[in-house]
Amino acid sequence: MPAKPSCQIKTSVIKNPQKNGDTYILERRTIYDPEKKYTKVLSTKLIAKNPKGSQIPVPTRPKRGKNSIPDTKTQIVTAKRNHIGMMDIIGHIGSTYLGHAVRAVVAVFLLGVSVIGKSPFRSAAF
Repeated sequence: MPAKPSCQIKTSVIKNPQKNGDTYILERRTIYDPEKKYTKVLSTKLIAKNPKGSQIPVPTRPKRGKNSIPDTKTQIVTAKRNHIGMMDIIGHIGSTYLGHAVRAVVAVFLLGVSVIGKSPFRSAAF
């Protein structure tokens, strides 16, 4: 006959191997629920880890609490989004030192105007 469940909180240490070869050492608190007939995990806490190829546990940094103050001060940052269209880009290009030459090239490709007389975008029927 199996022993009767004590319904007390039990603490156990578990070694959890990872794919990269490290092993995490966890402290798990459990309690048995007689109504549902299974063990319920109350909490799991990371204690340390064993790096790959080493048996000496390395302590991990503690978790930051929800109410703790972050290391850096938070600053409110505002962002403004301006709509930029094709004409704004062409205007900006036109205001640079390459202005007239670039404007002529853009006009050739956007408007279909050719310096030679025939547009590269129009068929011979027109």
